[in-house]
Parts: sequence; C-alpha cells; structure tokens
Amino acid sequence: MDASIRELGANRYVGAVTLYSGTPDATASLPAATLARLREKAGPFAAFSYDQVAIDLGAQLFRDSRRASLAATVAVILIVAALFRSIRVGLLVLLPIAYGMTVTAGVLTLAGHRFGAMGFAACPLIVGIGIDNSIHLVRRHLEMPGRDIRQLLGVSGAALIQTNLTTIVGFGALLTATIPPLAELGLITAVGIGFTLLASIFLVPAILVLARRTPRAAQAGGAGGAAQAAGDDAPRKDD
Repeated sequence: MDASIRELGANRYVGAVTLYSGTPDATASLPAATLARLREKAGPFAAFSYDQVAIDLGAQLFRDSRRASLAATVAVILIVAALFRSIRVGLLVLLPIAYGMTVTAGVLTLAGHRFGAMGFAACPLIVGIGIDNSIHLVRRHLEMPGRDIRQLLGVSGAALIQTNLTTIVGFGALLTATIPPLAELGLITAVGIGFTLLASIFLVPAILVLARRTPRAAQAGGAGGAAQAAGDDAPRKDD
C-alpha cells in the first residue's frame, strides 16, 4: 500500500491510497462491503478505479446498443410493412437479417470470440445495411413477376455483391485498429453483412422460385382433377 498525504490546513489533510491486488489478473474493484469498512475507519473518501470505469462504460454501451438495435429493428419493420403491405413478403424481406445475425453469433461463438459491448453496437448497422439487399431483390421481382429468377440475379446480383463487398472491406479495415472494441465492431459488422448478403442471393431467390411453382402445381392438379372427373362422367358405350 502506497500512501500520499497532503496538509490542507489546520487539522485538515487529504491523502491518496493505492491498493494493489495480490492476483496478477484481477480486474474487479473493491467490494462495496470492503469500501464501507474502510470508510468507517478512515472517514469519507472517494473511490476510483480504471477497471470500474471500464465496467461502467461497457454497461452503458450495452444499454445504448440494445436500445439502438431495438429502435432500428422496429423502424425497419415499419418501413417494410409500409412498402410491401404483405405479411408474407415482409417476412421474406426480413429473413436475411434474422439469418445473418443468427449465423454470425453462432459462427463467432464457435470460433471462440467473446462478445463485448461494441459487439452489440454492430447490430443496428447489420440491420440497416443488410436489409437493402432483400428489399432490392423482392421489389425487382414484384415489378417484373414473369422474369426468370436467374435473369433477375444476373441483373441485380452483381451490383449487390459489389456494393456489399465494398462495405465489408470498409468495416473490415477496423480489424487493424489497436483498440479492441473498434476491431470487434469491424469484425462483427463485416461478418454479419457477409451472411446477410449470402441469404439475400441464395435464400430469397430460392423461396421466390418455390412460391412461383406452388400456384402452378395447384392449378395443374386442379386441371387434372377436373379432366379426370369429366372423363368419369362421360357416357360409356355398351359392348
């Protein structure tokens, strides 16, 4: 324990006391009960810890990121609902976001990544940037319903890949930062945007193809059933 005491006046002193932990990797501040006992013996004092500042800052970042993520998600859902006015189409547009964030969390967790406060700050970025891909594809499909999905991907897919790659490179550059929270923000955002892009160019077109084939199959089945019924009702010649 190191002590530094300065006299302020008659019977008035101020001192700074530094406490060192016996554990080399200790990061937690003194427990509240320990601080209370010290105040009883030494009088009132202010406790300061860089580790506690970091803990408080991380907690505040987590609360702000959670609030921002919720606001971004609600705003995107409202915009999608206003644009398409269909529950099924809206869910299709939102699918890449849900897929991208879920797979990103799973892959990074399996890779041993420990999520910090800035990891949650990446969520509204993934939502706001990743939603553009599915909106563009679904809107183009609705404007040209008779066009083949492969042609649609040929027209729009290249542009989506190029724009997303530049965004991924931009956020990926944060991996070179010497400040770990900035590097984490770049990593999670880049990976999340990458997975939302994959979902947009693979999952969304596949679902559009299935949705297009289902009515045709139903119509073909109905026509076949009607023809069979007509054949059964036709008069037969006696042998």
